[in-house]
Amino acid sequence: MNATLMRPVVPVLLAFCFTGCRGAAQPVTVDQVIRVDAAHSHLVAEGSALPPIYRLRPAPGFMLDASGFTFAIPEQLASAGVTGPNSIQIIRDKRHFASAWKSGTSSYRIAADSMQSTRGNGDFPDLIPGESFVVAVGYLDSSAGTGWKGFSPFWACVVDVE
Repeated sequence: MNATLMRPVVPVLLAFCFTGCRGAAQPVTVDQVIRVDAAHSHLVAEGSALPPIYRLRPAPGFMLDASGFTFAIPEQLASAGVTGPNSIQIIRDKRHFASAWKSGTSSYRIAADSMQSTRGNGDFPDLIPGESFVVAVGYLDSSAGTGWKGFSPFWACVVDVE
């Protein structure tokens, strides 16, 4: 099967690489959770029905929880020794943010104090009513440079803020 990202903004996700760095901010409390599951994955076979999207309310951020979910590692990466994801990538309009995914950790707080700008986009902003954005978990090969070769998504979803 040929995996295809189904929303127009999602292909942009693969066109960047984690390069940003920012200072520490005060932790924020987040109470909304996106649970990683196969039903919401927008990495689907071409011609498949569009998966459902997550809906969140305006807030400083959310939790991303992959407890119990097993990521499928593409054969090419698995044969190169990749055993799981190492990056969370988020695209909000033309702003790109990233955070490290650590082996053995399945729940991540997504907010200004945990996400880093990858292109000098400023701080990760609060969730704004009416916006849509992409969240992806995958493998970032920092030695591959920028472009499609830098990030391989294992799971991606679309989020609408109501």
